[in-house]
Amino acid sequence: MPSLISKKHNVRSLVTVFVFVCGLLAVPLTASCSGFGPEMSESDALKVLRDMTRDNKLPPEGLVLDIENRFSRVRAGVLAKLLRARIKFENKDYEGAQALLNSDIFKQKTKLADYALWLRGRALQGAGRHTDAMNVFSSLIRDYPTSLRVRESKVLWANSAISAGQAAQVPAFLAELNDKNLAAALLATARSYDAAGNQAEAIRFFRRVYFFGAGSPEAKEGRNEIDAARPVSRTVDRGRSGDARRQAFRGEQFRRCG
Repeated sequence: MPSLISKKHNVRSLVTVFVFVCGLLAVPLTASCSGFGPEMSESDALKVLRDMTRDNKLPPEGLVLDIENRFSRVRAGVLAKLLRARIKFENKDYEGAQALLNSDIFKQKTKLADYALWLRGRALQGAGRHTDAMNVFSSLIRDYPTSLRVRESKVLWANSAISAGQAAQVPAFLAELNDKNLAAALLATARSYDAAGNQAEAIRFFRRVYFFGAGSPEAKEGRNEIDAARPVSRTVDRGRSGDARRQAFRGEQFRRCG
């Protein structure tokens, strides 16, 4: 009988310890799943946002929404809204992302309004709304001329213009970047000429892409387009080494780039 009582006591003790440990484990889990402490300050919220996005990781949208709702009238909440839009964008919810970004609040409360416009433009592109995307990129270029995203936004504008049936506008729009031989701009211009049916100019710009963007993905595409339009003769080049053929080819492109 004493042994039976002892066994029952041991079982109850094990159950008590098990429940206690589970309770300890449940505390952080509950805090992370159901929200944050009621006494969180804005500076605490900003720190949480930084920690959650460390190493370019994206947190669950629900956690970010909690911060956005708590601090909706101040910077922390607006940054949370921006982060939530990025989460939607990365999850290919382009309409959801662009809707969140369709606000002046980013200009009023943060210094990331140019990023918000850039991300909204890309979301509109993803949703197939290219005319709207062009308008957003135009706003970024006009309102934030010193932004680091202006150059890319011009190329993105050009890509949307081609998709929207406005390819004829692209060469003049990208003229400044083309003068600097920016590979992405040259490629967009080549595509615009191709879409407009001007094959001679398209090939000329594909050659420029190949020469000035050497080693880049744009150069690879330029070379593919050149080969598709005018296959390179293997008979003439058979006696040359691979490097000699490439040098001869690029020398030919350089002479024709003017």
